[in-house]
Amino acid sequence: MAHDTEALEETSVVKFKNQDFRFLRDRCLSRGQLFIDDTFPAEASSIGQKLLMGKRLPKLEWKRPQDLSFGPPHFILEGASRFDIQQGRAGDCWFLAALGSLTQNPQCLQKILMNQSFSYQYAGIFHFRFWQCGQWVEVVIDDRLPVVGNNFCFVHPRRGNQEFWPCLMEKAYAK
Repeated sequence: MAHDTEALEETSVVKFKNQDFRFLRDRCLSRGQLFIDDTFPAEASSIGQKLLMGKRLPKLEWKRPQDLSFGPPHFILEGASRFDIQQGRAGDCWFLAALGSLTQNPQCLQKILMNQSFSYQYAGIFHFRFWQCGQWVEVVIDDRLPVVGNNFCFVHPRRGNQEFWPCLMEKAYAK
């Protein structure tokens, strides 16, 4: 039912953890601050011991895409492609396969990714919609990503690619 554009607009969207993207983004923009998501803190507990496989990462840092890319970061550049996705340390190839499949259906992917960028109204905040138990759920995240020595811990852009939609979508799904 809610798989076409009209149905999506008619279907109410559940705000995960009651976070309102527009309100939070506008507040950050008016204050000149980048968003920090207190509901999914930039710390090892948000990753979980299973994904860390019991290892302590003493040099774990959380960085924003502009601090990790060799040029300006992009949310999507010249369309989303399965080639944008590079698996990291997490054993979530099932999730990455689903992402790759979604790139074959741009209309469906757009419902999840929405129009976002690192330039227009950038405030370090992004949001994604997931279809869960018969309803759309909108998840808000900040764009801080876990790294060790500037190496991504999880899904990351391919070398030379500055597209961050897969990294941020994986973070939203993890939340």
